[in-house]
Amino acid sequence: MEIEFKPFTPRLQLVDAKTREILTGLPNNLFYHVTDHTLNPFIGVVAMAHNYASLVDLPSEQRELVVVSAYLHDTGYTIKYKNNELEGSVIAGDILPACNFTKGEIAVVQKTIISAGAKEKPRNMLEMILSDADHDNIGRADFFEKNKLLFKELCVHGIFDYTEECKKEWLNQSLYFLCETPFYTTGANQLRGLGKLRNIRKLSYLLRNS
Repeated sequence: MEIEFKPFTPRLQLVDAKTREILTGLPNNLFYHVTDHTLNPFIGVVAMAHNYASLVDLPSEQRELVVVSAYLHDTGYTIKYKNNELEGSVIAGDILPACNFTKGEIAVVQKTIISAGAKEKPRNMLEMILSDADHDNIGRADFFEKNKLLFKELCVHGIFDYTEECKKEWLNQSLYFLCETPFYTTGANQLRGLGKLRNIRKLSYLLRNS
């Protein structure tokens, strides 16, 4: 049963309000990286980061920081599309002092946001939790719906074309991504592991019959 996420500290309430304001500036040519991806109260990145963080042995302060990282991880899309994580880390540095976070805490959040880049690998538990939360849909029933939205977004940004050849290549890349992207936390593996296997099997079937 999915549990609705609500910001659970005064600082998170401030971050929640600021993030919602920032994300109103997302461009209208995003279809996957939309506000709901981050803020859906049941399956958004923030909600899942809190969910997975609650299932590991983390001090409450660290749980708060990974949730902050989840809030801000896609804010960089308001600035640019590629390498947006660096922009998101700058935004974190700009807004978090007013939310009563220390310099040390902000540095942790900034590093965690940067770790969400496509070419990055998580190096600690906070980064692993954010990775699992950000990739949560690869183990969900709505994976194919979300994957179509991501393909549409990538086409709009010139990374793919709307051709049958590119659609098949996208299926290939999607299968590779699912096979090569692990869930790092026990909670994510327990909740989404079987769903991920089902999605891998369906992708394999679609490729064989395309």
